[in-house]
Amino acid sequence: IDVLGPLGNGFPDPGRGKKAVMVAGGMGIVPMYMLAERLPSSTFLFGARSAQEAVIADDFKGLGCRIKVSTEDGSVGKKGLVTALLKEELTPRSVIYACGPAGMLKAVSKIAHEAGVRSYVSLERSMACGIGVCLGCAVKSKAHGARENRVYKMVCSDGPVFDSEDIDWELFQ
Repeated sequence: IDVLGPLGNGFPDPGRGKKAVMVAGGMGIVPMYMLAERLPSSTFLFGARSAQEAVIADDFKGLGCRIKVSTEDGSVGKKGLVTALLKEELTPRSVIYACGPAGMLKAVSKIAHEAGVRSYVSLERSMACGIGVCLGCAVKSKAHGARENRVYKMVCSDGPVFDSEDIDWELFQ
């Protein structure tokens, strides 16, 4: 067995005086655990379909995070999407860290942009090569600077964590 890693980059620290708000949906909970260990006084928001899926959020209780859960069926926590919880938690000092389904990440990015706060997203993509050569994990990012054309970023080598303002959400699937 060959192992190549670690690859890409992780979540940056929020900065002094900032409030970390972690948002996860479904399997997006996985990268949040190590972040929660690093930022124990943060708020963790988890969205799931039902109470059965939401049980995994209990693992965060021992880390010192404040936990809020939403379920689509209302079987535990607040009924609805986790983005509704995010809107309630945001302050001007917030820094958002998110991982989950594409639709959720797009909504989180929009909420962060409208609130004027930083948001970092961990993108989920199949990664064949792990070094950006196969182009299997390419996502369009917004062009910055003088160039007007769009630039592709590789999730495996340029990410998986990106500033949400850098992703072209109109073309993201």
